[in-house]
Formats: sequence, structure tokens, C-alpha cells
Amino acid sequence: MRDFTAFIFQPYFVKNIPLLNSINLNIVNQIIAQGEGDITFTKFRPSIIAASAFLTACKIQKFDNYQECKDSFINCGLNEEMLQDCTEKPYTMWTSLMGSSDENALNEAVEKDANIGWPLNFPLRWTEM
Repeated sequence: MRDFTAFIFQPYFVKNIPLLNSINLNIVNQIIAQGEGDITFTKFRPSIIAASAFLTACKIQKFDNYQECKDSFINCGLNEEMLQDCTEKPYTMWTSLMGSSDENALNEAVEKDANIGWPLNFPLRWTEM
């Protein structure tokens, strides 16, 4: 549930950190949703999970201002150590989800998905009545 609460922080971060306007929010959503199934994310606050999803998207999109974005999150009052700890795992999860750690393959997938939208790729955990 913490991971889905992280969605609430997206508009706040985009509003307060102008650099994030060019980040593909579909990728951020995918990263947050994929973290829902991992118990290790329960130790992080939703704001840290949301910020780490943005930073992971920055890495994936080869965003030139990665460090500036990271500093902006820290200036918003987020704990730097917790943010660093939480940012490492989503990138690993993303590369395994994409089936490759090859930078060219990841870049092609990001460009393709940026044009058509990114479908959430996780199993539904409820059944219809």
C-alpha cells in the first residue's frame, strides 16, 4: 500500500521541482507499481519511493541533470541516505523487467514507450465478483 501512496507525491514533486516536467510519468508510474510486490520497499516512506522512482526514470532516460534533480529532492527535506538506498533497487528491477541491461536496448524501449504510452505491466491481484 505504501507504494501506491507514493503516487500522491508525483504532482507535488512535479510542481516544486521544474526539472521533472520532462520526465516520462508513465515510466515513473511503472517503477512505483513494480515496487508494490517487493517487501524491501516497506521500510521507505511513500515520498522516498516516489522520489526514487523519479530518479530511476532520470537514469533510464539519460537525463543530464540527474544530480541536480537528486539535490532538489534533498532540498525538499528528503533523507539523502534513504533516497540513495531506495533508488538502487528500482533501476535493477527496471533492467530485469525490460529483459536487458544493455543501454541501447533500454534506450530504444524508452523512446518507443514515450511515443505510445507505457502500459502498466504487473499482475492484477484481485478477482472480479
